[in-house]
Amino acid sequence: MPSRHITAFAGALLALAASSARAQTRAQARADSANTDTAYHLPGVRVQALRAIATGDGGSALQIRLDSLHIPVAPTLDQALRDVPFMQVRTNPRGEAYFALRGSSFNAREVAVLVDGVPMSLNFDHRADLSLLPATGAQTLTVVRGLPSLLYGPNVLGGVVDVGIARVPLADADSDHLRFDSGIDHTGAYRLASGVNVEDRAGSGTLLVRAGGGYRHSLGFPLPPGATEPPPYTARDTRLNSYGEQGDGYLAARYEGDGGGWMSLSSSGYSARRGVPAEIGSKSPQLLQYPAERRSFSVLSLGSGARRSPFGGWGSLEANVGYDGGRTELNGFTARTYTTIKSREADDDHDLTSRIVADQTIAGGGDLHAAATYADVRRHEALAPGGVSDYSQRLWSGATELGWRLPNVASLSALRASAGVALDAADTPDTAGKPAVGTLHAWGGRLGLTGATDGGRVLLHAGVNRRVRFPSLRELYSGPLNMIQPNPNLRPEQMVATEAGATVGAGAAQLQGVLFHNEIHDEIVSSTTAAKKVERINRDRTTSTGVELLASVPLGPASIGGDVTAQSVTGRNPAAAQDYRAEYQPKFAGGVRASAPVPLGAELSLGTRMVGTQYCVDASSPTGYDRLAASARTSVALSRRWTRRDAARSWFRSIESTIAADDAGDETIYDQCGLPQPGRVIRFELRLR
Repeated sequence: MPSRHITAFAGALLALAASSARAQTRAQARADSANTDTAYHLPGVRVQALRAIATGDGGSALQIRLDSLHIPVAPTLDQALRDVPFMQVRTNPRGEAYFALRGSSFNAREVAVLVDGVPMSLNFDHRADLSLLPATGAQTLTVVRGLPSLLYGPNVLGGVVDVGIARVPLADADSDHLRFDSGIDHTGAYRLASGVNVEDRAGSGTLLVRAGGGYRHSLGFPLPPGATEPPPYTARDTRLNSYGEQGDGYLAARYEGDGGGWMSLSSSGYSARRGVPAEIGSKSPQLLQYPAERRSFSVLSLGSGARRSPFGGWGSLEANVGYDGGRTELNGFTARTYTTIKSREADDDHDLTSRIVADQTIAGGGDLHAAATYADVRRHEALAPGGVSDYSQRLWSGATELGWRLPNVASLSALRASAGVALDAADTPDTAGKPAVGTLHAWGGRLGLTGATDGGRVLLHAGVNRRVRFPSLRELYSGPLNMIQPNPNLRPEQMVATEAGATVGAGAAQLQGVLFHNEIHDEIVSSTTAAKKVERINRDRTTSTGVELLASVPLGPASIGGDVTAQSVTGRNPAAAQDYRAEYQPKFAGGVRASAPVPLGAELSLGTRMVGTQYCVDASSPTGYDRLAASARTSVALSRRWTRRDAARSWFRSIESTIAADDAGDETIYDQCGLPQPGRVIRFELRLR
């Protein structure tokens, strides 16, 4: 098996982007139009599962190959991301999983999820539920944890996860022509996944078609030993109401013409039903089940590829359109027996998003990028008790970024500066008869600087962003009838983020360090009115300052890597001049990963994720908070791969078997107060390629 390790490097950001490589390889540099955050990396560095990169505009990111990670068969996106450095993935009381980065708010609306370059977090809630998004058809993941490009569109503040299904150049696409994966764990839960790839010449280009799907079924996940369900369920070994069943499928096609033009189409969807474990220890927990959840997401992309521009130099043009539609049914119950329904919710969503991105080189070493994004969000909501409501929201954004090569200064080479500006807007034309929010406008900006020193062995980057987030329809209106007080005066949240980083190469070892400082102003929080209604208001300010370290050391056929985040996150209510603890923001978090060959041709992989002490708001507590103790979750996997000698004439060229233990120490670890993660799970898996 290939060695799995993290290679940290801050991209020869510039070394390749701004110097002779730009002039010599512009024609064939990318089959696609420019990616939103262009990534640069050192040639010749071994990378497999995950690598750290720096964007050409002064940010930092991670690129991940899903097929090289020890994650369960047919994974959902939250399972794929829980072991990724610097990320916090959590499940809330509604069973929805979200992620946060660098002290960004726990409501997760400051971060974005994209599929094939199109935002799918521009929806009714401005969040994408990772617990349901299938990763079966995904080939790559790019996590921009620092300063996202302005070209991504509106509401992108503190980070981005970009899932690549069809928008992956053929040179980087999955080469397995047929695969079948199966897995079962000690609880009886099982998973299946399969896929087929067909690549052939078509006209004056190459066409790759990929199709497949996955299925997962579980009667419930194990309850960790330190968590106890309330009477009379305390003797249960399985978390109450944690069952789940989900099937998903995908179809992806990509065509690349010999002249550089390309087209891609991806369509994926899922159908699921599941229970939602209630908060342990809560006197009034949400008691929920989803009898049906269905969703489909399709993206069509067209790109010219890099070619001679009528304006001189090289240029490219790319157009994307995505549709996200689905239905969610949610039942609320009177007791933990889940027999008597007290409320029902049925939601139909129809979201349409389009993006156009253009690139143009400028004589003298410059490049200009521009993008326009438009999203139309619609929801039909039926509440019982309650009523039927129709909502809609429109969001749009225009942005441009300019990069320029600078002369060398002293020992600094390959210097590149970038600057950008964006104008974002949103309105709510349909509000179900409630007070409308007027059109909101806000501006964003970005500055970046990248360079190298010590002969390219030390790579540097720095940048600053200003972005805004508009309130979502859920924040404005959603809730039981007469329980929400709309606030048409809500203002956009504002975030100013800065970071500076360096990557040092010492032989085969790599070390990357990033300093960051973020401030979110006018945060939207819930407040209670005199009439005991819930109203969202602009009130708080959150400040986060910290450092991220990522290291990788290959040791022959083995490897070891680690990461750590140390941060200070504080909250403040400026109106009351009062400080408060930021929920679910540990001062320290990190992990260690190692892999090594063992006898009989097998490979042993070990990973540990550690999270420091956290706090959650609890009005009944004397201090106003509950404390979650520091935790460490360890996973171990033993794998063996057999390759057929006659692989060229067989359907499957290799067979890989794996036995793995998630939470091998059976520790009690909480996603948030009252919601423990699953206890130890032992998996047995077989993968045919």
